[in-house]
Amino acid sequence: MADNIAVTVVIPTFNQASRLELTLSSFLYQEPSRGGWEVVVVDDGSTDDTSSIIEAFAGRLPLRSLRQPNSGRSAARNAGAAIARGRVLAFCDSDRVCAPSFVSAHAATAAADRDLLVSLGDVREVHVSDLDRRRAEILNDIDAGCPWLARRSRRPAFVAELHRYVIGPDGRAGISLAWLCFLSGNVSLSREAFEQAGGFDEDFVQWGFEHFELGYRLASLGATFRYRPDATNYHLAHRRGPGLYESGIEASTVLLKRKHPQLPAETLARWARGETTLPEVHATACRPESL
Repeated sequence: MADNIAVTVVIPTFNQASRLELTLSSFLYQEPSRGGWEVVVVDDGSTDDTSSIIEAFAGRLPLRSLRQPNSGRSAARNAGAAIARGRVLAFCDSDRVCAPSFVSAHAATAAADRDLLVSLGDVREVHVSDLDRRRAEILNDIDAGCPWLARRSRRPAFVAELHRYVIGPDGRAGISLAWLCFLSGNVSLSREAFEQAGGFDEDFVQWGFEHFELGYRLASLGATFRYRPDATNYHLAHRRGPGLYESGIEASTVLLKRKHPQLPAETLARWARGETTLPEVHATACRPESL
């Protein structure tokens, strides 16, 4: 089934039906893209109305889906990639609204003729109070091309720091921390690169560093990381369960130390908690070629 279309957008989801509806709505307004595209939604054992939302969009989008027992985001993304038909795999989370240029921008990865090119989307964040009450307003904004979301959005602090310190004026991530730019809520790469790197490590089951870890393996293979400002999506920020980030970072730190002892996992964890800066991470990091 591979290599039939340009891009497959893989969306893992777990109990985010209301936000998934907005995410899928944004794909109704995508600009034309050469080579064709599809969306694959992987329901990671949701217990809410996720299946109904997917069914509602099945006839309106080039959409396929699968359901699996709750196994974590890494396993869900890998499952979506396994059934994807696209030459390029683009990853998007189920709480993100995509700008109209999202698919066509990531489709450029397919035309770049570079197997180890990673396209870094523009990650933006919007805090919307009482999202359910404002659903109609957000849907109208999506219909209009997301001008309100664009005005209200900003880069999260850690993403802004990546842009200041890692991504150069030409859009290339040029220092040894390029792999930290691999943010799985908005990123694309060729199917060949994904398979060569081995996909996401499914030992990472909690929220955490599974995207950095795959980025590190891609960097060790010689991947080039380039920022695409037109591949924009907007994270609809929301509260998480108590301790989710803290426990996820702790578990991911242990795994990262075990799998890649040459990496400064503890410093990376401090950076993820906002307790240090990228220069400190850079100062203690080993280069990917030492893998």
